[in-house]
Amino acid sequence: MKNVFVKSLKNSPVIAGVKDIDDLDKALDSECKVIFLLCGNIFNLKECVSKAHKKGKIIFIHVDLVEGFSRDSTALRYISSEIGPDGIISTKNNLLKSAKAFGLLTVQRIFIIDSLSIGTAIKASQTINPDAVEIMLFTGGPRYRRRTCQLRGGNRKGTRKRCERRIHICERIMEMKV
Repeated sequence: MKNVFVKSLKNSPVIAGVKDIDDLDKALDSECKVIFLLCGNIFNLKECVSKAHKKGKIIFIHVDLVEGFSRDSTALRYISSEIGPDGIISTKNNLLKSAKAFGLLTVQRIFIIDSLSIGTAIKASQTINPDAVEIMLFTGGPRYRRRTCQLRGGNRKGTRKRCERRIHICERIMEMKV
């Protein structure tokens, strides 16, 4: 299944992220081959997955965001055997490990907030060895960074320049997200 997933991403590199069940049909009718389901509950997930598979789509469920399940291996076993997605998305390492044991593809969602989180994310993904990593960039914006720099004493020698570089990087990231 991993080969099919990788091939699908090469042929169609845009992933449809569904934040509202009402938008699932738009994702199913799109050219996207992979769908990230970022919503849903215990009552509608099976139907969502079934619709996606009928349209030939690969579908991942974000288990941290769906409602009605505990966040443990028993829930993953149920999701794997009864709902049947191709994989899961999670920020939680224990869920990713369990999902691999049940034969699901895994996407580790990582939030990059600062330089320290980059190192932590790399170590975590090396330990878990997910099938893919989704990187969510810090979007607090330059005002937040300026305030943080002021609180940390941005006037000291060297610190001010580091803060200015961080602000510049953050501004560039914000420009790229448009």
